[in-house]
Amino acid sequence: GSNRLNEELLERINSAKKIHLVPCHLRDKFVLRFAICARTVESAHVQLAWKHVAQLATSLLATPRD
Repeated sequence: GSNRLNEELLERINSAKKIHLVPCHLRDKFVLRFAICARTVESAHVQLAWKHVAQLATSLLATPRD
């Protein structure tokens, strides 16, 4: 997606306060970083986080644009 869509997605993800992602710029692209920082994280946690991101991204893409 565009940089603007990625910025909007990050805002939605972090505003929901279920998970926290960090932005960065890579070759002039705004990208979202998913960093696992706890030793106790299990595969199920990552899967739940990805499901949350996917749901918010789907919702964002369904939103009419100007």
